[in-house]
Amino acid sequence: MKKIFVVLVIFLILTACKQPGESASVLIDNQSGENVDAVFITPSTSPTWGSNLLGGNIIPIGQSHVFSGFTPDTYDIRVELDVALVAHKWDIELSSGETYTWVLPHAP
Repeated sequence: MKKIFVVLVIFLILTACKQPGESASVLIDNQSGENVDAVFITPSTSPTWGSNLLGGNIIPIGQSHVFSGFTPDTYDIRVELDVALVAHKWDIELSSGETYTWVLPHAP
């Protein structure tokens, strides 16, 4: 009986460290040398990109922005820069309670 109690306590401690149902986040770090004008993050199964998550704002050069509240799943990410450049990340696994970071490098 004592052994079962100890195993149960250990299990409860381990599962309390990460709450089920926690959302995932994406951090876009803009080191590109251009402002980021648009960010789209959609489930990989979606046929469309949906709305610009910046809503008319920008991510200035050298700044970053965190987008949160995503259900853990596989996502595609699209970023549009001032100079009409578009960058994509495909099939990114977003896990519960974690933040995926994408550093946009400076173009030569």
